Amino acid sequence: MQQITNKNNKAIVFVHGILETNKQFIDFKEKFNNYDIYMITLPGHSGSPLNFGRSSLAKWQDKVEKEILAIKDRYKTIIGIGHSMGGLLLLDFSYKYPNIINKIICLAMPLKIKPRIKGMLNSLAIAFKLYKKDNSYMKEKREYYALDQSRNILLYYRFIMRFLDLFKLSRRVRKEIFKINSKIFIINSKNDEMVSAKIAKYETNNIKIYYLNKSQHTIYDHDERIFILDLVASFIIM
Repeated sequence: MQQITNKNNKAIVFVHGILETNKQFIDFKEKFNNYDIYMITLPGHSGSPLNFGRSSLAKWQDKVEKEILAIKDRYKTIIGIGHSMGGLLLLDFSYKYPNIINKIICLAMPLKIKPRIKGMLNSLAIAFKLYKKDNSYMKEKREYYALDQSRNILLYYRFIMRFLDLFKLSRRVRKEIFKINSKIFIINSKNDEMVSAKIAKYETNNIKIYYLNKSQHTIYDHDERIFILDLVASFIIM
């Protein structure tokens, strides 16, 4: 776990999404530089696609649990910020271990997974490097992709199992979420090509949901991204 400490009594733990890196949180790290920062890298999220296939939901959960439990007694306040599956893992942790994480912010939250064809094709293009070098959009998406690119299809044979893990975790969190006592703030986009924004039924006094209009799953509209940072800052100090 990457640690940036200011010897503070408050910390933020970041957890990235499936097939992602912690580059998703660079601007958050800069925004909240008065917090101790912990960035968890999930097992299987570097190097060859084989590494990802050999990981599992159990390994991801174990990593999050060990890292957070190791620091829980150091801080008066712990905030969790997760992108995509990272938000699910933080919520699942908070269900199992109440009263450790004070607040959880979930970006592009896959409570309802509903990939669009364009999103799936773009993901395949990133994995297999099937895009032109001058495609700036795909080059930006590549920066958030955790694995080495390869066109060897044999390296991907276990991917289906890992995505079934994601669906399994999503179903579990849908059952757990109303029993979690951490304050929860979900920020999803109506333009997300991988997950559905239609999750209004999960909003309660303890769960707040905000909807963006332009941002995609990993690529955020510039103005909306700046707005998110201010929105999250307001939620944290509430």
